[in-house]
Amino acid sequence: MAYVEQWLSAELSALTAPAFPLTAPQGQALPIVIYKRTGTSRERTLANAIGLPVASFEINVYSLTYAEAKSISEEIRSALDEYIGSNAGVVVERCTMTDESDHIDLPNDGQSKPIYIVALSFEVRFQED
Repeated sequence: MAYVEQWLSAELSALTAPAFPLTAPQGQALPIVIYKRTGTSRERTLANAIGLPVASFEINVYSLTYAEAKSISEEIRSALDEYIGSNAGVVVERCTMTDESDHIDLPNDGQSKPIYIVALSFEVRFQED
């Protein structure tokens, strides 16, 4: 059985920055992409689910420069927004970007550089076995 997370991992693996589910390995150099599923909704008939759930994902780009974070986020948007197709054994009916926002993580020590973050949200309607 293929999972929608496998599709997202396969799509993100083609990008210029390494992508990880939930968290990155300790000491991983920036830039990185971290993704997580934030929920899945399943429409139902009176008898059962219709088999086309919608998974919501948050994808965060972390970089030492704002320009690089924006560039990688644009690469992700271009690859995923309005995607229809299949990869890693998962058939995606439609992937849609629903939100984008910019953030900054300022260090407390005053010595380290800030980390720039671009957060993207997507909804993915996929075929479930």
